[in-house]
Amino acid sequence: MIVVMIKRVDVARGPVRVSPSRGDVRTRRRRPPGITPSLHWQISRRPAPRALDEHVADPPPPFVPSISSARTNQTNHTSLIKLENVNDKASADFYLGKKLCYVYKAKTKKKGTVFRTSWGKVTRAHGSSGVVRAKFKKNLPPSSMGGKIRCMLYPSSI
Repeated sequence: MIVVMIKRVDVARGPVRVSPSRGDVRTRRRRPPGITPSLHWQISRRPAPRALDEHVADPPPPFVPSISSARTNQTNHTSLIKLENVNDKASADFYLGKKLCYVYKAKTKKKGTVFRTSWGKVTRAHGSSGVVRAKFKKNLPPSSMGGKIRCMLYPSSI
């Protein structure tokens, strides 16, 4: 018995691999009639609703998701910081001017410790989801992406 892999050409999407055992690889799942492929993709991958008594984990502490960048240019002197329990622009305004501290570990001891700090401050909000922009005395290293930041609640305006 000889098994042959056949390529069928779909005018809109190009060649499609057809397997004798599995059928058309792209359309293995049957979708209901009248639903477009993009809508079917959204429906089939929607997460199941959570039960009310199911435990939800605490949010992570503030961290550095990335540095500020546009489509082509990257601004290394501005870091984006996601603050804990800050989910909108109004609550992010409280942190404007507050000091931030990035603590990292080095190999050599200086001043009796291997831990070093980089200080900065919150300059403005970034978007409407609680992310803020910050400038540090020296730019944060790329290894700080995803790292934790300490947010000091001074200087205070209250």
